Amino acid sequence: MPVCIQPADVHSAVAYPQAPQSMPPSEFDVDKVRTTLKQFVRDWSGDGRCEREACYGPILDELALLFPLERWSVPLKSTPDSMHLCRQTD
Repeated sequence: MPVCIQPADVHSAVAYPQAPQSMPPSEFDVDKVRTTLKQFVRDWSGDGRCEREACYGPILDELALLFPLERWSVPLKSTPDSMHLCRQTD
């Protein structure tokens, strides 16, 4: 199977399998993608809020305890008034 190398950043590359051009996706593959997309939409839409909070809430709560936001957040820096972000032309 051919492999396509796509750099994730300057220092590393990740290999992704590449489907042969002559082979269309199977009905199983198309159905799997369709099911995954429906599940994603259901999980992250308003309709899935209760289920999402029940499933992900305990995990997010534990992560918040282990890694408090105050410990990791970086304060925003403001630009001095004398510094302009765009150049004015006459």
